[in-house]
Amino acid sequence: MVIPSDQGMVRILLLAMVVVGCCCGRVFLIGGALSPNNTDVYNALAKTVPGRTPTPGKCSEDWTVTTCPRIAVVTSAAANSADGDQAYSVDITGSPCYHTLFLQFGMAPLHVTAHLDNYLQATDQGTAEGKRNYEILMQADIVFFNGGDQSRHSRTWLLDDGGCNAIFCSLISRYRISQVVWSGTSAGNAIMSNPTFGQGMSYGHIYFSNSVGLAPKKVNDGAVNGSGLSDTRNGTKGLQYTDNGGFISGFPAISSIYESDSHFDARGRLVRIVPDMKQLNKTYAFGVDEDTAFFLDNNEGRVYGTNGVFFVDVSNATFPKTEYFTAKGVRVSYMSQGDRFSLNGNVITSSKPEITTPYYTNYTDSADIAAAYECTKLLTRLVDQKAQTNYGRTKVPSGYPSNAPRFELAFTKDSQTKGYYSNKKYTAVQAIINIGVLAARSLVGLHKRA
Repeated sequence: MVIPSDQGMVRILLLAMVVVGCCCGRVFLIGGALSPNNTDVYNALAKTVPGRTPTPGKCSEDWTVTTCPRIAVVTSAAANSADGDQAYSVDITGSPCYHTLFLQFGMAPLHVTAHLDNYLQATDQGTAEGKRNYEILMQADIVFFNGGDQSRHSRTWLLDDGGCNAIFCSLISRYRISQVVWSGTSAGNAIMSNPTFGQGMSYGHIYFSNSVGLAPKKVNDGAVNGSGLSDTRNGTKGLQYTDNGGFISGFPAISSIYESDSHFDARGRLVRIVPDMKQLNKTYAFGVDEDTAFFLDNNEGRVYGTNGVFFVDVSNATFPKTEYFTAKGVRVSYMSQGDRFSLNGNVITSSKPEITTPYYTNYTDSADIAAAYECTKLLTRLVDQKAQTNYGRTKVPSGYPSNAPRFELAFTKDSQTKGYYSNKKYTAVQAIINIGVLAARSLVGLHKRA
């Protein structure tokens, strides 16, 4: 392995620079559970680097001579350095390691070895290991952050007060002038917004939202003692807050008014992200589905892969003061493969034909809206049906009080709502979602009341 010197290459910017209302650089967000055969996503990632040529299976790992995109693989979301080394270098049947995968898709990978158990030396330029990691990060065309626990990424690269350590400060400077693409899957996606949040389940997040909300975590807190982003406070309603989550300092990859989340509709996370956006004072959010990616090239985005990307807008939403979480006027859109997004006005552009004559007549409801891909079903059906509203309700998980409420999400369309469809892929733009406690009635007959 040969890594060239970076002396004089990196332009250092003031870390106080803030870009509000737009993206700061080039970030490739992956929703997790990415198939090793997803050529659409991996090829798109490899092609984010102008002037370099992806050469599947033929890339030299000598970065002084390779013409392939140089990708630094950061495995600091792993529990320790041994687990990170394995994720990078050890193939498992049906699950190639990162080294194998990136070579397979025409990128030249090198491993960044900083983790919870060694970060003090591995991020110190005064040590041999720290110098090596610094040189890799300063020369990389792409920096890829692995999945696991985003609080471990935070602990490895941030100071106790949430500021960046010296190496990471230099990497941020490169990112802000588009010298490097940041990418991440699962936790590596979630860490790209500041603060980042996680742990728990969707019902727990919405149930506890108006009482105590997410637990604040320090950088030197959860990841080190093993609790991660879980909330272990004793609940006033007789529960441990194991179903609720916490928030912690993240990375400044996207604007401070945006949030990003992964595994989105596979885990019913629309139910949790809206109350969490309210607490964290976020106006917009991207929810990236599994086996799917969303590339934000400064102010322009594009969707790749199998499923979709949700865009959640609470800029005109209201949150009435009630015992349990309530939201009115949330705008939600859904993008699929090939769709484009502009942060200038949050405009979605689809190449699919617009739906002008709905195919379906009746509504589609869900008795478990936090189950896998139920929100996708109700939202995409909404733009291809004559009925104006679909309803979904949550289930109450075991362990909650007998009087714990079910929450209802009403998916409604108006004159701003548009739908597009082609080759079994939908795009849904500007649907309205209202959230509140479900009244004592069944889904049967809900539409008779409208």
